[in-house]
Formats: sequence, structure tokens, C-alpha cells
Amino acid sequence: MRVLLVDPIADLLPSLQATLLSMHGMELYCAPDGATAIQHAGLLGGIDALITEVFLPGIDGFSVRDELQIQTPSLLTVFLTRHDLRAYAEALRGTPVLPIPVDPELVLSALQASRPAKSKEASPQGQFATPAPTAAYHAPQVSDSAPIFSPPQRTQKTTPPGPTSFPATRTVEELYSEPPPAAPQPEKNITPTLKQTGAALYPGAVLGPYHLFGEDGIHPLGQKFAAVHTTLSRQVHLMVMSPEKAEDIDLTSSFLADARAKAQIEHPAILTVYEAGEIEGRIFYAIERADGESLGNMLLRSMSMDVDSVLKTAQTVADCFSYLREAGISSPPLGLNDILLHLDGTVRIQNVARAGVHPLTSERQDVELLGTCLLRVLPPEAPSWLRFSLERASGDHPDCITTWKKLVACLTPPNNIFPSSESSRHGQLHSTRESQSSKGLILGGILAAGVALAATASFFHWIAPESLTPKQAFIPKDQYPVGNGRRVSLESFSIDSTEITNRQYFKFIDWMRTHPRESSRYDHPEQPPHHSHIPKGWEEMFPEKYRPEKNKADPRLDLPVTQVSWWDAYAFAQWAGRLLPTDEQWEAAGRGPRGLLFPWGDEPAPERTNVARPEYVLKPGETNEPRSVDAVNDPSVFGVRGLSGNVSEWTATRRDGKAVVKGSHFNAPLLTLDAASVISPDSRSVNLGFRTASPPAPNNP
Repeated sequence: MRVLLVDPIADLLPSLQATLLSMHGMELYCAPDGATAIQHAGLLGGIDALITEVFLPGIDGFSVRDELQIQTPSLLTVFLTRHDLRAYAEALRGTPVLPIPVDPELVLSALQASRPAKSKEASPQGQFATPAPTAAYHAPQVSDSAPIFSPPQRTQKTTPPGPTSFPATRTVEELYSEPPPAAPQPEKNITPTLKQTGAALYPGAVLGPYHLFGEDGIHPLGQKFAAVHTTLSRQVHLMVMSPEKAEDIDLTSSFLADARAKAQIEHPAILTVYEAGEIEGRIFYAIERADGESLGNMLLRSMSMDVDSVLKTAQTVADCFSYLREAGISSPPLGLNDILLHLDGTVRIQNVARAGVHPLTSERQDVELLGTCLLRVLPPEAPSWLRFSLERASGDHPDCITTWKKLVACLTPPNNIFPSSESSRHGQLHSTRESQSSKGLILGGILAAGVALAATASFFHWIAPESLTPKQAFIPKDQYPVGNGRRVSLESFSIDSTEITNRQYFKFIDWMRTHPRESSRYDHPEQPPHHSHIPKGWEEMFPEKYRPEKNKADPRLDLPVTQVSWWDAYAFAQWAGRLLPTDEQWEAAGRGPRGLLFPWGDEPAPERTNVARPEYVLKPGETNEPRSVDAVNDPSVFGVRGLSGNVSEWTATRRDGKAVVKGSHFNAPLLTLDAASVISPDSRSVNLGFRTASPPAPNNP
């Protein structure tokens, strides 16, 4: 059953979504107003049921129902309202009417009552074709007593009132300020809305442009939520004062003063405050959310770090806290949970700035704490000079390190050469031998080194701008909704933020051409013999003499690679040191912990991605075609783009010898992210590409 919910205030979906999606075969879509609802229904090829408020901005609920019934005469409608609708009895006859706040079970009962005794299963999604007309579900024959607001008995049939006879459209504020009708209360206790009670916020609620995923830690003056700004697709931590504490003017001033102090920070490694103030009666501020493992958690789990990460952590922390001290910004003592480490090696620091004048914390104690903790996560194979330097951070050491500046100086590798580098060890040995040779040999060594440096610089000039794979987004360990109402527990992983491009796949092809004897080492064991990883039409598009570094402006290089089979995608991922994402990982990266139907939310918005546009929308000579991966602006809550369109994508999941494909493409209508197709791994198509994923690093979440 395909259900469209019209939710102008964005307060219905959080309370109804879980219950409605528990119904087998349910597809739930959402629209903010009547006009958008009619547009979405057309794009979906029709709907089976409409759940809507009666009084909507612009087009009222009666008109939406009448318009959609032209396309689907058997349309089931459930009206929701905050008003007494007895004046519109004829227009409501035979239609369930439920009060707001709404009881999800009553809505579910109304929908289930409408289904035929033997309904066919919903047709599989994801076949990349225009949706067929939806199956006809007969509207229930509801008696006059069925609606909660029961219409009076009429002896003569009257013509239902037209749209012009309805009351003027009310604003959201007017709807909330108007008292609800005096109607019999349902048997269940219905909890008033958050805005009416000032109650604590809850996961799944919406506050202005922010969707709240779940409480993430604590704040002494209220609640702390992991959230996303739906307009900007920006991940944040939302600090919200509790209503009772917000009544205290002094506490509110202190809360906002701290937010202002944090907003003054201008350091790339310290998390940024985006905005602060009041929204829907709530005092709040939004700060950047970085999903990384804290140093404190790593210690609790007895994890270790590689030498490079230890050095980077020490240098980043020292730089950040030196910046705070030099700028005269107050901060509490160093906390290990304020240090966040990411899979890509990035180190970020929580924004610990606070307002007012406070005594400076002990720099010596902070250095000692960091040095002691890094010593505990240091791997056994770490060089002795690094272990000795960290031991000097202890306050009991005779040559104790007492400042951040001195710590950084002591953690500089000998001779400014990174100790784990083979070339560095060779350089040190070469330097020792040179010291015993003549000046002529020294000059020769310098010239040789210059040639080597030039060659190295030339190599990196060619390879650096064109990485093997895109930058990746980190997906934290969590439970994620996938498929039709299932939830799965996934370990953390990383996934490419965009699809693999022709530019990146070119390097794979180029490597195979120059390593013919090794070209099969990354193939899947079940790959058919004599299979070529060169896409169809590739040699015509990119001849063997074609070089990307000489044709950097060629727009074809930034298009997603297509005409690749599942075997090709698997081999590329193995060659690049990565994997294909499973269908569950792919879906979690797009839907997030809340289980959104599309990367941007639960409402279809084809204009936000690259899917098929109707002919009447296309300009003369224009066609539906793939775009550059950087031109697709449909980021999920994790910043992953291109999942809802551009090209469909292979996943690692296989069923009965076939492979699962996810996502819509430029030549098909918009699909929800739970849609999937199962096709032969030999298939190649101009509509089909892929992206790669990385599992958690060893000893990391």
C-alpha cells in the first residue's frame, strides 16, 4: 500500500512513522502542503491512501482528496483535524476523521480496514522503470457513526461545498492558538504536543530545521542531541536548555554567553559553533558534530594507536591548547573525551571554550595527562626515542616536560625524519657513509639525491591530484532501519562520499595494461574466464595513448564510471585496498539512524538529485544524462552524495548467484532508498556504476 501523509507542521511523521511502517507492504511518503502532495502523487504514479489535515496552506484537504481521486477513484482518505468539522458533514460522509494529537493505532486500523481480504504483495521496487499504476484498494464503507465527529442524519442529499466555502487558510500559529473542539476523548490517553506542554524533547522530534536522532551525552542545563540541519544536511550536536531552567534569566545568559565564546574560536581542529538563540520557544546552540573515537574510550577499551597517530594527536592537542592560552580564551582542564580520532587519521578537539574570566588551568598537568595516556596506547614496536619522550611528560621525571611547546619539540623525530619510513632509514645510513667519504662523493650524493627528488616530485605531481578513490564518510556503529521495517546492527565503516569516476577507474585500467601478468590477482574466484575489466566503449572514449593529466578539463573524466559489471567493481575495490559496500551498509549511509526514505528526508523531491525528468521539463535538445559526481547535491546526513540518483550502484550483497543493485539513476524515476534490484553480475549498463567502502581499522570501532 502506498500512503501519502500531508504534514504541514512536521509533527505527525515522528509519531506515525514507526506504526505505519509496521504494516506489511507499506510505502510511506510525506508532503508539507496540498500542492506538493498532488505533485508527489503524480510522480509516484498514484497512491492508495491519503492521510491529511483538512485545513492546509493554499489547497485544503478536501481539494487534495478530490484531485487525487480523479487519478485513483478507489483512494482511501483519512482526515486529521484540530477543529470541529460538523459544518462539513456532507464532504466528510464515509471518511474517517481523527483528532490531532493523533493516535497511531487508530490510523493503522483505518488503513487495515480498507485492504482487500486477499491483497497482492507489493511489487518489487528498484527495477528502474516508470512505476506501474498502484493496485486498487477499495475505500472502506464507513457509516455515519464511524468518524469521531459524527455528521447529522440528512433527509435530502446536498451538494458538497466547494473550496471557496471553506474558512480562510490559517497560519501555523493560528492553528496552534485556536482551542481544540470539545469532543469525546478517545479511550487512550493522548499526550499533548511538546509545544503545548514544554516537555523534554525526544529522539525523532523536529525542532525548527533540526531533526533529532538521539540523546548523545549530557548538558548540565538541558539536553544534548545528535541532530541534522535538514536544509543544509549538516550534522550537529544540538544543546537545548530545559524549559524550567530557561526561565532563569541568569542561567539563560550564561548558556548563551558560553555559546558566543565557543563561536569566537577560529581553529581548524576545534569543532565550530554554527548558531545560537531561540527557536520555537527553546534556547539552544548548534555545534559541529564529529563522529570519532575519543582518546578516553580508547583507553577504556585497551586499544593501541600507530606511531603516526600518536604523533599527530600530541601535535594537534598541543597546537589547540596553545592557541587557547595565547588568545586568552578560558577553558577547563584537558579531558580525554575531548580528543576525537577518526579513521582517516584526522584529530579533532571538542570546543571547550567558556565565557567569563577563569583562572588558567595548569599547563604542566595537562601535558602530563596527555603524555601518560599516549604512552599507554603506544604500540610495542614504537621507537625507543618516542617512548622516552612521552615518559618525560611525567611529573616525577628529572627532566620533566612542562609546556606544550616543549612537548612538540621533543616529539620531533631524529634528524626531522619520520622513524618508520624505509627511505628515512636509508637516508640516515647514506648520511653516515657520506660523512666518511670525500667531498667529491658528497657532491655526487647531493646531485643524485636531487635527481631522485625531482623524479619523486614528478611522480607525485602526476598522482596526487587524482586519488585512487574518493574521500570517504565515516558511518558510526549503530542500529539502522533497512528494507521494509527491519533494523540491523552495523559495525562502523567508511564509504566513498561519491561514486567512482572515469578518472579513478582509468588508473585501474592503466595499471592492468602495465602489469599484464598480475592483472588477475584481484579478480573474484567465481569470475568467468577471459573476462575483461575494460568497460564497453572505453577504448573509443579513452584510447591507450590518452592521459588524464594532459586532459584535466575533460568533463567525461568526472562522470561516474558505467558499463562495469559486478566482477569489474569487485576487482577495482580489491585493487584499491577496499571493498564493495553491502546493501545494508549502502542503505544506512543514505537513510541514517532515523531511516529516512530519501537522503534529505521523507518527502520525494526529484529536483534535488539526478533522476529522469519528464519530456515537457527538458529544454530543446536536452536529454537525461549522468552528471559529474561533484555536481550532484543530494547529501545524506553523513555527507554521502549520489545515492538517490545519477547512476545505480553495485553492492557486495549476492542472492542466488545474482548481485543486489541499489539506488535510482538519471534515466529512471526517483526511488526510495530501500528499493533494490537483483540482477546478473555480468550485466553492464550506462545506468550502472559503483562506490567502495572500508571496514573499521584494526582496534578501532
